[in-house]
Amino acid sequence: MPPVMKDEVIEDAFATAARVTGPNAIEHGSLELVTCNDKPQGRTVVLRARLAETGSPVVVKRHFGPGASDVTTHEIRKSRQIARGLDGPLHRVPTIHQHIPAENAYIAEELRGPTLQSRLLTKNVSREALLDPIEQTGAMLARVHAITPEERREPSLARFTSFAETFAARAARRGADDPGHVLARRLIELLPRCGHLTDGFGLTHGDANPRNVLLLEAGLGLIDFEQAGKRIFSYDLAAFLVRIGMICDPDGTRGPLPEPFVSRFERGYGAAVADDPVVRLRTKLALLQCRDWEMWDMPDEFPEKAQRRARLDRMMRQAADDVEVFG
Repeated sequence: MPPVMKDEVIEDAFATAARVTGPNAIEHGSLELVTCNDKPQGRTVVLRARLAETGSPVVVKRHFGPGASDVTTHEIRKSRQIARGLDGPLHRVPTIHQHIPAENAYIAEELRGPTLQSRLLTKNVSREALLDPIEQTGAMLARVHAITPEERREPSLARFTSFAETFAARAARRGADDPGHVLARRLIELLPRCGHLTDGFGLTHGDANPRNVLLLEAGLGLIDFEQAGKRIFSYDLAAFLVRIGMICDPDGTRGPLPEPFVSRFERGYGAAVADDPVVRLRTKLALLQCRDWEMWDMPDEFPEKAQRRARLDRMMRQAADDVEVFG
């Protein structure tokens, strides 16, 4: 199948939205493109629109590519599950208005507000104005993790040794002193010695990212549930802390987990997660995964690939220098 051009994808998505009928019919003239993202598993197009009957703002999200139907159904199911679990005015999830199975799409309420990522990148914003939403995000993730906690504990991260070995082999092509190679080799040494470590297990967001947190007039909004599912809680925690480090500590002066952002996140989450050995290990793995993906989808703060690589390299060097043996 020939690749689908972006313009064709957008045009097709507009046509899809125009075909919606019934109580959730959309005014075709009000459609506006929000994002058109290319991902390894396919494409995602998000459109901003208004309902013809009420004028309420909505978004239309459509998935393309292999497994698009399953991804759409999964995202709707997890979105509704997390919405029920949060169930309060301070932590919101967009209401799903309509599933359009034939088009691998759905219509959802649009929550209006800037992303936490955009606020962190805004100049001349007071530190307190940044710290409060980070603390609230910690509280929101804690509530997500409390939705379906299980009594069993997930086995340690030692099972990630094979990933570190594969990454080290690829990174070695850049030289033995490549920060990714050095960090991967360090993990290969550490992970087999951490068989005693366990982590909490249950429902996670799966893409805990300041880009997926909205700052609403009252409280926060949480979006994008394609990756939501049951896994170890440190997956969410490490992912969020690494992203905060990339944005809030661009020069690498405070280390991979910069203060005071981490302590405020911990206060909201209700636990001292940054010093938890599993979170620390998971943070190192998250850094490798960022290099492995060679993408962060953060064009605002990383207009240049070389700049992005330099920041990530600094964080990996600092993570490799954290040589404490866990236990």
